[in-house]
Amino acid sequence: MKSFITSICKCLLTLLGFSAVGCTRVEYGTPYADFEVKGKVVDADLSQPVQGLKVSAVEQGGSLEPVATGTTDAEGR
Repeated sequence: MKSFITSICKCLLTLLGFSAVGCTRVEYGTPYADFEVKGKVVDADLSQPVQGLKVSAVEQGGSLEPVATGTTDAEGR
């Protein structure tokens, strides 16, 4: 009888999708920081600034979705 009830519960949980639910990360009191990235993009051969280049930053170890994007100006910044 106990294994029958266990089997029913397993089937119901599988059908309802509870087996695919992951734990959420608790981040109460977790420190955070704002970052500012500075740099200059120059051509390796001519040492001239590169204008109109799309630059993006991705989180290390995370998805490939960029967390910030930008385009270089006439000075390569």
